[in-house]
Amino acid sequence: MLSGGYIMDKPDRVSGRAYGAHALVYLIGGGGFYEDTVNGRRSVARGDVLVLFPDLRHGYGPTLPREWSEIWLGCGGPLFSQLEREGLLDRRQPVLSPGLDPVLVEQFDALVRALAQPHRQQDEVLTARAHLLMAEIVDRHRRRQQSPRDQDLVDAACAALAEHLHQPIDLHQVARRLSISFDTLRRTFTRHTGLSPTRWRLMRRIEQAKARLSAGATLAEVAEALGYCDQFFFARQFKTVTGQSPGAWRRTFMGVVPGLPAT
Repeated sequence: MLSGGYIMDKPDRVSGRAYGAHALVYLIGGGGFYEDTVNGRRSVARGDVLVLFPDLRHGYGPTLPREWSEIWLGCGGPLFSQLEREGLLDRRQPVLSPGLDPVLVEQFDALVRALAQPHRQQDEVLTARAHLLMAEIVDRHRRRQQSPRDQDLVDAACAALAEHLHQPIDLHQVARRLSISFDTLRRTFTRHTGLSPTRWRLMRRIEQAKARLSAGATLAEVAEALGYCDQFFFARQFKTVTGQSPGAWRRTFMGVVPGLPAT
């Protein structure tokens, strides 16, 4: 179950709480602190996102009263727990710094507005949108942590790796395009993204698969569009990455859509 809203000019701080579900707090004005029993206390500022983990006692809020404005999303259900298991969310890193970006603000706002509609979309659809938003936050945070030179290199590598996802790729050729050695590509990319180039590209293929599945494509159609030799190999790889078959993933997070075999 999702929930969300705005808190403008927050008058005081939250202290010693532990929620039963994940939550995101996007700080869009002011600043203050965040603390929890695992990571201690740190300062936070406009453009930071607090990831509040279930059953982790925490506190946060303005250093001075009313110098804090936020958009928040409460994210119950299994999806964010799965993101923890996959390493996209990490309790040792509860504060992410994607920056105050109009695109992110609009994505948060669009979810909050959708949640407020009397005849809103199914929770599974909105949860999938929250998943994509979380991936975007993590990606922007990682990019901002890189040195300018490394950022340029990783940006160029990401662009190359995201090309033609339905075709095989030669990573040595990608390295030559970037005028670096294969070992430099592998080390730099893995250090700054947390994934090897091969794994990063696989994750992009799986994200493309999720988007197509959520739009109603059949298993065979998704496999063909992404260049898999057959739907059974695609289904095995999808399950290896997500822990679920394509059919189970769509039933869990998008609702049952006719036309997808329950593989």
